[in-house]
Amino acid sequence: MSGRPLKIKNVEQSVQSKPAKKSDTMTSFIPASTILPEITVKGVLLGIILAMVLGAANAYLGLKMGVTITGCIPAAVVSMVVLRYFRNSNILENNMVQTIASAGEVIAAGLVFTLPAVVMMGYWANFNIFETTLIGMIGGILGVLFSVPLRRTYIIQSKLKYPEGVATAEVLKSGESGSAGAKELVIGGLLSATSAFMQTGLGICSGMIHKWITLPGGTTFGIGTGLSMALIGSGFVIGYKACLAMLVGSGITWVIGIPLYTFLFGSPEGQVGFDAAFGVWLSKMRFVGVGTFIVGGIWTVINIANPIKNAILSSLDSIREARMGKVVSEVRTEKDMPMNWVIATTIGFTIPVFGICYYIFENLNLEISEPLFISVVFVSTLFSLVVGFLCSCISAYMTGIVGSSNNPLSGVTIMGVILISTILYLMLGQHVDFEQHGVGIAAIIMMLSGITCCAAAVAGDNLQDLKTGQIVGSTPWKQQLMLIVGVIAGAITIGPILQLLYEAYGLTGSLPRPNMNPDNVMSAPKAALMAEIIKGVFSDTINWMLYSIGGFIAVVIILVDNRLKTYNASFRLPVLAVAIGIYLPYDVTTAALIGGFISFLVEKHFKQSRKGLSYEENQKLVAKGEQKGLLYAAGLIAGEALMAVALAIPFAIYQTSDLFRIEKIASNELLTMVLGGSMVFFFCYHFYKTVTQNKK
Repeated sequence: MSGRPLKIKNVEQSVQSKPAKKSDTMTSFIPASTILPEITVKGVLLGIILAMVLGAANAYLGLKMGVTITGCIPAAVVSMVVLRYFRNSNILENNMVQTIASAGEVIAAGLVFTLPAVVMMGYWANFNIFETTLIGMIGGILGVLFSVPLRRTYIIQSKLKYPEGVATAEVLKSGESGSAGAKELVIGGLLSATSAFMQTGLGICSGMIHKWITLPGGTTFGIGTGLSMALIGSGFVIGYKACLAMLVGSGITWVIGIPLYTFLFGSPEGQVGFDAAFGVWLSKMRFVGVGTFIVGGIWTVINIANPIKNAILSSLDSIREARMGKVVSEVRTEKDMPMNWVIATTIGFTIPVFGICYYIFENLNLEISEPLFISVVFVSTLFSLVVGFLCSCISAYMTGIVGSSNNPLSGVTIMGVILISTILYLMLGQHVDFEQHGVGIAAIIMMLSGITCCAAAVAGDNLQDLKTGQIVGSTPWKQQLMLIVGVIAGAITIGPILQLLYEAYGLTGSLPRPNMNPDNVMSAPKAALMAEIIKGVFSDTINWMLYSIGGFIAVVIILVDNRLKTYNASFRLPVLAVAIGIYLPYDVTTAALIGGFISFLVEKHFKQSRKGLSYEENQKLVAKGEQKGLLYAAGLIAGEALMAVALAIPFAIYQTSDLFRIEKIASNELLTMVLGGSMVFFFCYHFYKTVTQNKK
């Protein structure tokens, strides 16, 4: 922080109109009676820039792997490093910067998990930037509004952990002593960007190592791993236990499913080795993952039904108190946005949501009566708001337990997708030719789901940020206002970024031009998954056998996980993590496992006792090592993602991804695998050694 003294005002705490319960209060790092500048011009501008950068990185990661991670800690570190060069910077100002930044990057999750499906289904020839931005803004702002009444329930009364919020607060507090630690973030970013340029730009390092063979009878089997540094960094953040659960799912598909299928039915005609294995995964095995996702998502919702019910009831109580003119608290650190304002704004948002629904349904030219048309638009609008609120409650609860990066947002969104698909199918089934209009209706559902998914993503992230604010002593209503600023910044950024990435790399099943490099095509797994579900509902082409197999696997996984829970096992099998492994290509899950394995080695290293250190000193060393690891991993993710975005610009302009390719080396598959494996091994070794350096 700046070495200049801060001008601090002390104010008397206002008398609360409603006494706070003992359990509802806690001591903040900055007391409620202390006023510091929180919202500043430089802080807002820095937050907006970080929201755009982190949003671009998360958009890439979501298209590549189907997961996103929170940017709270990297944003906090960058803020502390930058703002220390200005006068009177402080911890609350830094917290506002990371609040804006994290709200912007989390919008990427809501949009990437849904809207690529609209392109993959062929409804959009390219990403519609205006509609993408509008959906992101509306959904994100609704997420902020929905989460306002949840703060007291989840953060104060329920006392959920919100692990990333707590970790971010610790980083901010450590920054007060000058130990921001941006070095690991920068090093990780530079190494990852270098790796990405060698792989995607020059083509001299392979993005995976694999060997697949097809036997005379057609049986195909093999082994391999991905070499993406961003995925390795993501695996480190997720942790080795979650990565192992994903590996179980990947093994079900690639070690058991594909060899068994090709043994029974042979390989796809004209395909051998990796091409045969990938063809079976694309046409068969990933639908098993869909079935696992559906059952796992239903189980997730059932499992947390009671806490969600309590949260909704508490939210309604807060709304009733606001309508009666009751004020919960006048203490600075307890002041939320006024509930009357929240209610009025939420109701006001029904107008643009209704307008979007009316516009996109009208463009379909459905031959239905005017009353039915208005009913369909009204139901779609109501769905976006009601299901958006329910998904926000679930998301906010789940982030309190597992954090934003591990939040099963897609499972919750799938439930909403199935619900609205069924409702519209029942309403329009007798009046619409789904062969003619099915794709359009499916695309509309994905746009509506984009609103609900953005709302849920932002609500979960909002509670994480508010937990940080509670610990450091921020003013809640100011954070909530800055979250809206971050949402707008992120929504404006993500549309053009998605279009740029699509033009440069393409999506599975949807390429902007022929002869694109298949190694660079992005699978957008979550969006593709939801598209398949919707198309199956409206075209009546669901392969119930594959879905049923996936559902059966989910039931088995749930039973096994419950047994592990009974025995208090250190390793668990979360069903949605296994479902992700079943659904994703193996190069994604194996690369994440490398990062998970590094996290295991780091954890093991820090668990070892150190001579000459007290318990408190050892714990501080462990916390510092964990922070260094998270920052290095965040650098790995951001470095590859930003390099991919940077390369996407010339790739899109010149309509080729081979612009910088060194053909003499790139055409030698074995050599590129050796070079790629060697490079990634060196970088991973550097990762481990950097994080485990035992410096007090």
